[in-house]
Amino acid sequence: MGKKDIAIVIPSHKRWDKITTHKLVRDAIVCVPESQASQYLENNPGIVIDAHPDSVIGIAPKRQWIYDKYGDVLMIDDDISRISCVYSEKSKQNLTPDEFWEIIQSHYQTCKENGIYLFGFTSNANPLMFDVFDPIKFSGVIMAGCIGLLKNDKFKFCPEAKNVDDYLICGINAYYFRKALIDTRFCCVPIATFHSTGGLSEFRSLETEKADTIFLRRKFGEALTIKKNTAKAKVFHEYQRTLRIPF
Repeated sequence: MGKKDIAIVIPSHKRWDKITTHKLVRDAIVCVPESQASQYLENNPGIVIDAHPDSVIGIAPKRQWIYDKYGDVLMIDDDISRISCVYSEKSKQNLTPDEFWEIIQSHYQTCKENGIYLFGFTSNANPLMFDVFDPIKFSGVIMAGCIGLLKNDKFKFCPEAKNVDDYLICGINAYYFRKALIDTRFCCVPIATFHSTGGLSEFRSLETEKADTIFLRRKFGEALTIKKNTAKAKVFHEYQRTLRIPF
């Protein structure tokens, strides 16, 4: 059998005039509600749209719709500002759309050949946090800002996990499959979460953050802990969490 490319899909909602990610990776598909498709096309000539029914509301149902349709798929947020080479001496050096596409496809083939169902990149663009001796990790949490999934019967996006589908999928993956592929050399750098409009910001609040943390605690028990301030990073709110995968 010949090699097959993994689909690259950008879930988006009410950001037809703000979407940026389609400029950072080639051959990406933008997935939006049917009622918004014309506005996305009008504001972004040349983009490829895949419209889902308007009855699919919320990021978890949207991700499930995408996963059911495409199977092997990399989902990436619509408001990424750059693809940073974290290891570079020039900390602002970024990947080109072709380079990023090639890296995605290379990791996809590696996963297929090694029985890995989940892959992604670091969520921290700070070069001081880059471990030059351990750039590729096989355990940990991959943020949903850019997450690659290979088709299996265990991954399910739960509407109850309104904004923590990344933690949920990473926990499920760890329980059933034990390993993931995390390339910490690269980071998809987003617009600050609580400074953006549309998309998840329409559904996110301190109350939803609390509910999500409680949901994850019920799901994964003591593996889910509350983040605390450190010398290198401060928490944004009291319900920020960490999923500690014990292997």
